[in-house]
Amino acid sequence: MNIQSKFYFQGIFVPAQIIQKILDREISERDLLFLMLVRGLTEKPGKGCYANRDYLADALGVTRGRISQIITKLKDLRLLKEYSKKGTRYYEATWDNSCGSELAGLTGQLAGLT
Repeated sequence: MNIQSKFYFQGIFVPAQIIQKILDREISERDLLFLMLVRGLTEKPGKGCYANRDYLADALGVTRGRISQIITKLKDLRLLKEYSKKGTRYYEATWDNSCGSELAGLTGQLAGLT
């Protein structure tokens, strides 16, 4: 499959706390790539990414089952939100668990500037 997407960013800041989770082996580099992909496909906070698991699996070169494992793991760590609207699943990456409310507030302020 040819992966083409409209990304809503020009880069992603990865907080030191997330890098520490990789160094502590709480999350893998693939998990981080998943979070960055979801973040990039999210137009704005609160809107979420509606890419399906097959698309996400193809984009990362893994199986649909592996995507399900990544989603479960990241939700358990509170780094990913999953919600449903009218039968469609949406995902949203969040750094809130690791970085505290200061980053969440800053993210909201920055979103208001665009």
